[in-house]
Amino acid sequence: MLLNEIKHLLEPQTQRNTAISSMIQLLLALRFYATGSFLITMGDFVGVSPMSAFCMVHRASEAIASLCSEFIKLPTTPQIEAELFNISIHSLTVRKNLLYYNGAFGNVFILGDSAYPNGPYLMTPLTAPVTPVQHLFNEAFIRTRNIVEHTFGVWSRKFAVLHIGSRFHKVGRTLHMIIATAVLHNIARKVQPAPQINPNIYNAIPQLQNFRPPVGADVRQYLIDTYLQR
Repeated sequence: MLLNEIKHLLEPQTQRNTAISSMIQLLLALRFYATGSFLITMGDFVGVSPMSAFCMVHRASEAIASLCSEFIKLPTTPQIEAELFNISIHSLTVRKNLLYYNGAFGNVFILGDSAYPNGPYLMTPLTAPVTPVQHLFNEAFIRTRNIVEHTFGVWSRKFAVLHIGSRFHKVGRTLHMIIATAVLHNIARKVQPAPQINPNIYNAIPQLQNFRPPVGADVRQYLIDTYLQR
């Protein structure tokens, strides 16, 4: 299925009988994602030079990444409410240079680590909690963000190159590889869905009702003062 989707992007633009087929290019890229090996080793695997292996990996990565609109989708607001268990703070951790959040999901906030500044759409943990309520906020924050951390862990264990590092020097090439592995991960999930989690566990979690912080307010502090102080 995958090869049929990207074959036209990988087919050699030459009639030479030594041209590398689209199948070989895809297989080499998949092996590179799975092992994270050096490109010289990948080249030896199919009998090509390290530079040829380098070009094949990037060509295949860009081709697979082009399928992102089909296999990588942000859920709509009803889907978020149903699938992310209606918990108080929803966890959508993304890099600011990949996605600009503009409030399109309503009462949903991006959770980031302490390296990011706390803002109206990006919520971060308290760096020096003192009171019991502040510690409670950080505990709830960590528990929510663990959902995302778990997903990243499963993703990186499936593709060793994400854990080891690609050793590419240009951000654009690295991004294509990351997006390509995300596409492959989601394709695999369609073939073998993740184990179902009992929704009754999460239905018992109290939900925020009518959470409408004032315009310009510190959302994090408003959440602490309004809900956690109770």
